[in-house]
Amino acid sequence: MVIRLKTLAGNLLRASRLVYPRVRARVITPFLLIVIVMAGLGVFTVTRLVAGSLQERFSNQLAASLDAAKNTAVSVEQGLLEQLRLLVFVRDAPSLILSGDSSSLDAIVRPIVANASLDEINVVGREGNGVLRLRRLAGVPTPEYEVLQPLGVQSWEGAARVLAGELDVLGDKFADIVETNIGDVLFITAAVSTPDGVTVGAISVGIRMDRLAILMREQSLSAVALYDLRGQLLAHTFQGVSDVDIALDTPTVESLLAGVTTQSPLTEFQVGGELYQLLVSTLEVRSRVVGLLTVGLQTNFIVDSAGTSRDLLALIFGGLAMSVLVFGLVISRSITSPINRLVQTSRAITQGDLSRRVELKTPDELGELGITFDRMTDELVQQKLEIAELYQRQLQETARREAMLNNIGDAVIVQDAWGNILLQNPAAAALTNTLTKQPKENQRLNDLLADPTLQEVEQRLELAGRNLSVLSATLKMPSGEAFGRVTVLRDFTAIAQAERLKDELIMQMSHELRTPLAVVRGNADLLRIMEKKNLSEKGDHFLSRLSDSVYTLERLVSQVVDVSTITAGRFSIEQHAVDLNDLVEERALRWQPLMVARGLFFEYDVPDIPLVIDGDRARLGELLDHVIRNAHDYTLPGGRVAIRMDCRDRWVLIDVLDTGVGIKADEINNVFDSMFRGSAAEAGPTDSRGMGVGLYISKHIVERHHGRVRIGSVPDQGTHLRLEFPLSRRVMT
Repeated sequence: MVIRLKTLAGNLLRASRLVYPRVRARVITPFLLIVIVMAGLGVFTVTRLVAGSLQERFSNQLAASLDAAKNTAVSVEQGLLEQLRLLVFVRDAPSLILSGDSSSLDAIVRPIVANASLDEINVVGREGNGVLRLRRLAGVPTPEYEVLQPLGVQSWEGAARVLAGELDVLGDKFADIVETNIGDVLFITAAVSTPDGVTVGAISVGIRMDRLAILMREQSLSAVALYDLRGQLLAHTFQGVSDVDIALDTPTVESLLAGVTTQSPLTEFQVGGELYQLLVSTLEVRSRVVGLLTVGLQTNFIVDSAGTSRDLLALIFGGLAMSVLVFGLVISRSITSPINRLVQTSRAITQGDLSRRVELKTPDELGELGITFDRMTDELVQQKLEIAELYQRQLQETARREAMLNNIGDAVIVQDAWGNILLQNPAAAALTNTLTKQPKENQRLNDLLADPTLQEVEQRLELAGRNLSVLSATLKMPSGEAFGRVTVLRDFTAIAQAERLKDELIMQMSHELRTPLAVVRGNADLLRIMEKKNLSEKGDHFLSRLSDSVYTLERLVSQVVDVSTITAGRFSIEQHAVDLNDLVEERALRWQPLMVARGLFFEYDVPDIPLVIDGDRARLGELLDHVIRNAHDYTLPGGRVAIRMDCRDRWVLIDVLDTGVGIKADEINNVFDSMFRGSAAEAGPTDSRGMGVGLYISKHIVERHHGRVRIGSVPDQGTHLRLEFPLSRRVMT
């Protein structure tokens, strides 16, 4: 039954959509019909009233006038160039210009000028100074010329380029528009050269701009106006118009120049009470823009016709626009009302009123959107309840974590991937607040936290009178991506103080033990010497054992003192020049009897050259005693011990080799640790009494001398220990 009802409802919905079309159909169809009708009427009207109109023919006439004016300018330019070529190639012209003989120059130039009907000719020397100037007299039927004061051309851009010998794509002739006392004149200048090509001067031929404008008017049958690049009026042929009426300002000229780069702009202009349509173009001479060229025709009859057409078009398109407006209001209302309900409902939900619903029942896309929006709101309400529950759980979890973090006694600092502090517990806050009063210590802490190499290996440092151990770990997402770092600073000041107190106590006790031990050993030796004749063999043996034991005890006490000194950071050496050859030989001779007594074959090899290092002779002697004693103690009777010396790459090498019991591979990395005694101590009848600090002290002595120590061993075959020291700077220099 439910399925049938759903099917029936779906069929009714589809049927209603046939009667009540979708939004797209309701919006697009009417407007599409109206636009088609308007386009048809518009095309019909424009075709009947505009096509073939006077405006189009008028524009064509203006374009033809502009072309004729430009052609006139080209013809005048060609005529000037032809006469200029005749003048510059006059045979005696270079010599006359050089000599400054204006009279002779006038005699040969005037006939050429008269035949060409030029307005002006100006001859200058090499530096641009005037030599000869002729001007055609106005109002005379036959060409007659008067001699005037020559013009200097130093300020003429084109003439200066000619005298400088410049060339462009058209050759070595350049044009200038020059203001004279009778008006502006267009000059074209060419160089005059000797037969061997040396420029001695220049000749400029010119035509008056007002005469050029008249020639253009005659050819174009239109009014003509010429302007320079600054907007200054050069000449015009508008009837009954003053220069002020057609003057242009600089911004207008710049705008026109920018417009004519692509096409000639058509503009309307009120001139002397008459409306003109003007066509503007550039005035070019020798392919260089020297100004603006404007041609114009009166447009009164065109304006009248255009007004009639405009009224008719306004009436037609106004009616169509009103129709579009009415239909648009009706149709848009059917669309905007549901949209307004959607907007108002969404705004209310945004403000927190989740009880509002759209409840839109129209069978179109807007109705479907309303239903979907209401469903989305219901889901949003449900998700809000779930989020609120999750938020409460998160608050509880955060509170528990903060409580755990606050109860940690160590300082804990959490940073993001860029080193910014995200979280710190009260212990860390107290530490940072304390360090704020000590800028240097605070900077040390900041440098430590910013150190990217800080790893999960414990580091110790003293900060603001506190002893701190530092551990750092990288924080990672479940995906393995690192997002920060946590650093724990533990304050072990009390432990450090206790350790220092212990070290000082041990050092003090060791120092106190040395005195009675020295007395015991000294008295025993004195007794053996004084009572040597009276002592029995057994008594002498007992005293010898007593002396050896006291010596061993003194050595152990010295080692304890050295270890305590190293731990307390007070281990120091003196820097003197020490010849290791002498020192090794001295210690080897001291150990020779002991080696023989143990049944060991002992040899040493000392180079002939001195091997001097900077160091402490006493400490180096202790070092040699430690390493030789280890070889002695851990080599069984019948074995070998050898000492060899060498010098390589400014390093002194001391090798101590033995055939002793050796060191296991899993123990060799620990032999330099304090209080470490490996399994070799139990390997047969070795003489391995000690505390396991000999190599620990030896390593510190080597490192304080800027040296290196290396060890290699094979169990039951022997051990090879190498000491390396840098040669003394005194020797290397």
